[in-house]
Amino acid sequence: VFGKSKQGKGALIIRGDNTYIEGLECHSIYVPDNNGVCVRLEGKGITLNKVYFHHAQGGLLGSVKGGDIIIESSRFEHLGDGSFFHGVYTLAPSRLFINNSSFLNTRNGGHEIKSRSTHTEITNSVIAASQSRDSRLVDVPNGGTFILRNNILIEGQYSENHDLLSWGVEGVLHSTEKILIEGNTIISDKSRAKLISLARKPKIMRVEGNIVVGSIIDIEEDDN
Repeated sequence: VFGKSKQGKGALIIRGDNTYIEGLECHSIYVPDNNGVCVRLEGKGITLNKVYFHHAQGGLLGSVKGGDIIIESSRFEHLGDGSFFHGVYTLAPSRLFINNSSFLNTRNGGHEIKSRSTHTEITNSVIAASQSRDSRLVDVPNGGTFILRNNILIEGQYSENHDLLSWGVEGVLHSTEKILIEGNTIISDKSRAKLISLARKPKIMRVEGNIVVGSIIDIEEDDN
């Protein structure tokens, strides 16, 4: 699917619930308001398995209707053209689960992943901006549960922000307050970087068992 959008929104507008999409490649989606995405979810819940979304204004825009957004064994790269849009952008009250996937080189100041979901869990994946002018690798602006486990995280020298991650920076709106960053390889090519920006410290926060390459402050050496 490439080069065509519907209703000024994206390539596929999904109004059904719990949709399953497998094996889809999508690219070159552009609309006048700069948020042309491969999948615009307007229903409740979706699973993307083995998809390849690239070189568009965005990959996935979530819904406010809730449900689980599951991304498995997929690749999102070179998204965000002509805007501040993101590779993946989800909304509350959904929950976001990402496993065994890659999010690479979001452009023009966007995040690789921006999640307003109540629960954001990313495992066994690569989130990297080694070549592009992105913002943060993962932005969780309204708090909630944020789990990063067994990933490779790479902040490149061209990233606009010095922090790799954020939690609650646009206001903590979700009742659960938990951050677990465990077993990741975390790399920064900047001369000095910060792991995560916080609106305030959540009730539960653990940063343990990570391998850190580069000068990244606020990571306890005894635990990593």
